[in-house]
Amino acid sequence: MAACTGVGNGGSCVDFPRTLQKAIAGIQNVDTVIPGHSPMQTPKDLQEYQRFTADIRHRIYLAPNSKVTERFTRVSEHDILYEFKIEEPTAYTQTWRGEIPMHATKGPMYEYACHEGNYSLPGILAGARAEEKTAALAAAGGDK
Repeated sequence: MAACTGVGNGGSCVDFPRTLQKAIAGIQNVDTVIPGHSPMQTPKDLQEYQRFTADIRHRIYLAPNSKVTERFTRVSEHDILYEFKIEEPTAYTQTWRGEIPMHATKGPMYEYACHEGNYSLPGILAGARAEEKTAALAAAGGDK
């Protein structure tokens, strides 16, 4: 799994683990979770991913004046290379970089940026479950 945080769009490496934790708390009776850049998962997988992102966040120091440069490069029809560069002279003696290959998925996916800080996600999922329940009851001959 690859975590991507659109810091230029208001995303926050600090808040991403907390946002995942709130999403986990808000989803009930869900068998499958569809993350943006990895295979479908179970809620248990999402909990493990949340712990992973929280652990990474606590290992990386970024001061408010840090400079983070991100680049997305299409390297083939089905692949994008995500690269980042961290410039933080207060905590690190040199600039450091990382990269994560991203592969196309089959089937639907949600863009990661749509969920950063999106505290309405549990309500959206609850509404979808209610619609499914109403449709199932109607198909079975019930009212509501």
